[in-house]
Amino acid sequence: MMPHSVNLKTKELFIVALLLNVAATGIFLFLYTEVKAKNERISALINNIEANVVEEEKHNSIKVVAAQTAEQRTRLQHYIVAKEEAVSFIELLEKTGESIGVGVDIASVREVEIAGSTAFARLSLALTATGAWPRVIQFLGLLELLPYEATITQVVVSKSEKQAGQWSLSLSLAALKEK
Repeated sequence: MMPHSVNLKTKELFIVALLLNVAATGIFLFLYTEVKAKNERISALINNIEANVVEEEKHNSIKVVAAQTAEQRTRLQHYIVAKEEAVSFIELLEKTGESIGVGVDIASVREVEIAGSTAFARLSLALTATGAWPRVIQFLGLLELLPYEATITQVVVSKSEKQAGQWSLSLSLAALKEK
């Protein structure tokens, strides 16, 4: 009976060892899936942090560029006639002529669309300036120094038939204007 009892004991030990191995394998599989899930979560968090860092660096870079170009952008803005400044632009032209002794008459004002631009248009003016020859030429030179981006498209200078010694300057001027 001894061999049979050893055989039974061996079988019991074998079954217990087998059950312990199955339990250990189950525990290892459970731990493996938990570690794998946590690694995936950590990896996703790291990727998210890296994406946020890259985005923050872009924002910081934009802030630096904005700070570096603030003066140039401000100067550039002054070259454009703002929406509500069309009247003050026309008054500037009139006051410029008046300050040097030239009479300035605005014949027409119209806004011309610029192809492909939704933010800007051209403010087109036709004006006449009358005065002595040196003053008329000085006015023409001052138009070049306007604090706006303005283009003179047509200039006609003629001696006034109405008043002796007076000259007349007719010109077409276009300035960039915000819509």
